[in-house]
Amino acid sequence: MSLGTTGYSLYVGSLWAFQVHGTRAFLIVAGGILGCTAALLWAAQGAIMMSYPLEKDKGRSFSLFWVLFQSESLVFWDGDMQG
Repeated sequence: MSLGTTGYSLYVGSLWAFQVHGTRAFLIVAGGILGCTAALLWAAQGAIMMSYPLEKDKGRSFSLFWVLFQSESLVFWDGDMQG
């Protein structure tokens, strides 16, 4: 999972470099690397999440995770439907 988080650091750094120096290529490459490392992170997160509950409770645990994860959009919603 820690390997999966390195892509986020690289991407944040590329955003800073783009703002300061205007290096568009670094931003695009960092975005691609972030896609690969985020896949590792979320795959590991899903494997860990499914390894803890008993077999009969896995559906409920999975549903609870997604309810909490998606509720962020309601908590931080500013009411602007334009985007």
